[in-house]
Parts: sequence; C-alpha cells; structure tokens
Amino acid sequence: MFDEKVDVIAFYELELRYCILNKVKLHFIQKTLLKKRIHEDSLMAKTVKRRKSSAKKVRLEILKKMDTNERKKYEMAIKSLQTKTTSIIKNKIDQFLLKNLSTQNANKISKAYRKITKKKSH
Repeated sequence: MFDEKVDVIAFYELELRYCILNKVKLHFIQKTLLKKRIHEDSLMAKTVKRRKSSAKKVRLEILKKMDTNERKKYEMAIKSLQTKTTSIIKNKIDQFLLKNLSTQNANKISKAYRKITKKKSH
C-alpha cells in the first residue's frame, strides 16, 4: 500500500479520512505557530502547488473506493471544516480591520473582500 512517490500531503488526506470515519475530534488552533514568506518562484511555492495537486488526486482516489454512505459522510465533514475555517478567517480579517482602521473604512474593505471571496467560491 505504501507508495514512496506519493507526496506527504497525501498522508494528511488519509489521516483526515480516518479521523472523520472514526469520529475523532479535530481542533483548529487559532494562534499563528509559524510565519514564512513565500514568493511565486520559490521552491516552497512550487512544492505547495505540487502538494495541492497530489492531495486532490489522492482525495479523488479515496472517494472512488468509498461506498455511497461513507462518501456522503466524508464530503459533508470536509464541507463543514471548510465552512468553519472560512468563517474563522473572515472574523480574523474583520478584527484586524476594526483594530487598525476607522469603522467606516473597515466596513467598506470588509464588504469588498466578501464580494471578491463570494465570486471566487462560485
């Protein structure tokens, strides 16, 4: 089963699937643990892009092997996690804007950001 050509991110997908199917609780840490700057041509940016592609392939392979009930459960859990994460990010942005700008300007920027992210998600 082990394939050394599979990127590390593939194991994340497998672990996530295991956690979802076995009702393991995952917690989102809202504290920044590491900061790094990644520019478009950096090795890290290329690695991240490659890992995302690899993760997508692995996710599709996993979904193919699941029965209908497992697949629905998995997809609902992933969607729930993405919704929670998106909500947390939006709240953090709002907090930052309100802390650093006037309420009026913060609201304008927040509203514009919501429009942009809404278009990207559709």
